[in-house]
Amino acid sequence: MGLRERIRFKVLWVRLPVQIAFLLFSWTIGSEAVRVALGDRLEVGLLPESVRTVLRLLYEALSLPLLSFGAVQVMLSKPYFPWLAAGILILMPLILGGAFCGWVCPFGLVMDLLSYVRRKRVQISPRTHSQARRIKYVVLGLTLVVSGSLAAALASGGGDDYRTALGASAAAPYYSVSPATTIFVLIPELLAKFQESPGVAASTWEEQWEFLSTTPILLYARLVIAAITVLGGVYISRFWCRYFCPLGAMISVFSRVGFLGLRRDPVKCGKCRECVERCPMAVRILDLPWEKLTDPDCTMCLVCRDACPQRAIRPKLS
Repeated sequence: MGLRERIRFKVLWVRLPVQIAFLLFSWTIGSEAVRVALGDRLEVGLLPESVRTVLRLLYEALSLPLLSFGAVQVMLSKPYFPWLAAGILILMPLILGGAFCGWVCPFGLVMDLLSYVRRKRVQISPRTHSQARRIKYVVLGLTLVVSGSLAAALASGGGDDYRTALGASAAAPYYSVSPATTIFVLIPELLAKFQESPGVAASTWEEQWEFLSTTPILLYARLVIAAITVLGGVYISRFWCRYFCPLGAMISVFSRVGFLGLRRDPVKCGKCRECVERCPMAVRILDLPWEKLTDPDCTMCLVCRDACPQRAIRPKLS
């Protein structure tokens, strides 16, 4: 075996640094609380303002699906119809498929890292996987129903009581319980608050949490959901992404007819199933058309490409 074969290029070498970069951008640029909680260890103030502006614009441009999904919920709570945000959620998956989930989403990186904690992961049967993956569409539907019904009620002039009843969930129903916002925003906010008041007793935690405009019950629920998600990510690859993420469900609706996909060379492919076994989203690659694979759950992470010993899988744009 030659040197070229021994040192085979892997997409992971590029994808992982890109994911880490976006995670750091989301922390250092997007969350003041994280910088406070971590004692400015991740502060990027040493960079020139022009560089910070470019990084911010780059992060926001490539994170448009994530930002747009939040914008849809917020605008419906005003109520305004989110034309631009909805257009972005349709257009970007059509062009890039599920690449946002595999390359940009910070919580996707968390799920990937958790999968390394346990070498041998739980194997989900195809039938159970097929049924469980529908949950994320239910979560998406509930999110849109809550936001849409609130918008309709406000537009008719009688939604104030409804918005009051929803409380902190009115502006963004999904993000009020999302494990990603719990880990990236809520917990850093708590750390920052406790850092400002280190002598706060545990009995007054509810008072400290009031600044987040949430109730203790909702807060406990968020922490439990985040804990279950982390534990699930240790045992099942991309646990949250596979079965619960509504943004991933939204992207999958349009990515299945997108321009970007995968091609499996039937001549080179020996059907060894390495690609299927390694796929973090449990995509049944060998059961799909070889000409172009645009499975709705594919995140274009290209783990299958790296795993294939015959190099039979590659991206395809058409």
